[in-house]
Amino acid sequence: MPSIEEKLKETKKKLDSISPHFCAAKWLQVTLHLHLGQNHSCHHPGTHHIPEECISNPSMLHNTPYKKITWGHMLAGDKINECAYCNNMEDEGNIYSDRILKSTEDWASPYIDDILENPFVDINPTYVEVNFSHVCNCQCAYCSPWISSSWEKDIVDNGHYPTRKTFGKLDPIRTPIEGHNIYKQAFWEWWPELVETLHHFRITGGEPLLHKDTFKIMDDLLQTPRPQLHFSVNTNLCVDEKLIDKFLEKCKLLIENKCVKQLHVYSSCEAYKEAAEYSRWGLDYNYWWKCIDKLLQIDNIKFGIMATYNIFSVASFLDFITDVYKRKLVHDRKIVLDVPFLRHPDFLCANILTPDFLKYIKECVTFIKSNQEDYHGKFGFMNFEYDKFKRIYKSMETAIQNDHSLERHDFYNFVNEWDKRKNTNFLKTFPDYEKFYNLCERS
Repeated sequence: MPSIEEKLKETKKKLDSISPHFCAAKWLQVTLHLHLGQNHSCHHPGTHHIPEECISNPSMLHNTPYKKITWGHMLAGDKINECAYCNNMEDEGNIYSDRILKSTEDWASPYIDDILENPFVDINPTYVEVNFSHVCNCQCAYCSPWISSSWEKDIVDNGHYPTRKTFGKLDPIRTPIEGHNIYKQAFWEWWPELVETLHHFRITGGEPLLHKDTFKIMDDLLQTPRPQLHFSVNTNLCVDEKLIDKFLEKCKLLIENKCVKQLHVYSSCEAYKEAAEYSRWGLDYNYWWKCIDKLLQIDNIKFGIMATYNIFSVASFLDFITDVYKRKLVHDRKIVLDVPFLRHPDFLCANILTPDFLKYIKECVTFIKSNQEDYHGKFGFMNFEYDKFKRIYKSMETAIQNDHSLERHDFYNFVNEWDKRKNTNFLKTFPDYEKFYNLCERS
């Protein structure tokens, strides 16, 4: 069996023979924001509108006129602005950008030849992520009003935050649909056909456990098993315990009855206790772990923590990953830590900290490395978990030296306004940041 490196190398060779910017994800992956009537293929580009007149054919939820234009540009070898993330990585010499990584996945690689046979025909994607609603009981600091109803209420009641780009300002282009939603109706019309060819289906939000559509999907899978399907749900795991128990019971039934190939649950946290609760407003840290411990009692379930590393993470991240490690010792590979690096909004990016904060990150690198699994009975962090966090440290070593005075001034204004609205105290919660906070005030 070829190694991961060999697979990536072969995929890159194949993609580049088609075009230097060809990416299978643009055809086969889609995130549908049904509450907005928008979508995007790959999580890096911004969303675009799905024309109402198109969805008499429900597959146009994915196969929009805009997307077909981008297909043409990709096949012609043109650089596409919305794909700047991967373009920049490859220009900097990183040969395995997300263009390569995504196209190597099991939902993409086997279908590249099929795409090329008729690249402009309407296609059913093999990886679909759906956001049914923005209803959410949390207001995470780096989120937005069009993803969280709690964020929307804050902005409606208090206005945007006093930063350069008026963070949180309501965007008329991203206004949640009220009342009857034709996009959601089209999705349910498409679902019986779509699910037949799906490899991965993921529900996100908002908070999916507050959406009846989440349980409707689970009931459908219980009634009509899809043994080829990887089914995933993103949840904050901080809703009422009755809802948690209802969700976990359905997860258990889906697994026991082999209704899906694999069931993944993902939840987000990236700091410890009070620090986590400060930046993820609405989170109860101890309750969150209580729900995770209940989830991990289910046989064959997979659980992933999405720890979006940001400015609020740094000083307490070691304590947080110590809690993660304790569960790894008990549950082996049922729990995986993913550490993406937050870049937007720029004033919450960890890069704007001062070099003295690198010591906290280095401690985490050392901890993860010294607690890796060894394949001889010791459970721990896997190689890719270590490699990903090590890259964060290497990247920050350089970026933290740059001038970040504008972002720091925004950060100062943001946390002061956050404290005012939430009745919190930044310096009490983050005493290690006092010197940095004072620097931001002077920026």
